Amino acid sequence: MSAFITGPAATPAKSDGSSSGGGIKHDSEKPDLSLVPRALLEEAAFAFMHGAKKYGRYNYLKGLDSNRLVSAAMRHLAAYADGEEHDADGFHHLGGVAASIGMLLDLRAKQKLADTRYGKA
Repeated sequence: MSAFITGPAATPAKSDGSSSGGGIKHDSEKPDLSLVPRALLEEAAFAFMHGAKKYGRYNYLKGLDSNRLVSAAMRHLAAYADGEEHDADGFHHLGGVAASIGMLLDLRAKQKLADTRYGKA
């Protein structure tokens, strides 16, 4: 059973903003979030849920160093590359990668990221 609530199937927009359903919506310049794989969303969500329980919901929005998030993503990816599926808390390493990158992107977009990359700090 799906954890997602689904609605009617989306109708692809034509270049003029219309769809085969007849309606017009000018959103062709917006990101098509329907292209993001469900597995990515779910594993990232599990990692964020674990973080919320461990550190508090949205704790990362207080700001973090870019190097800490890059390092966390790299540790999870290296562990996965070495054949380890789950971290010590039982969460998938690729979810940890997704969550780390998600926080990095979100903090950057909100201008709350301390850019501690080499040559930037």
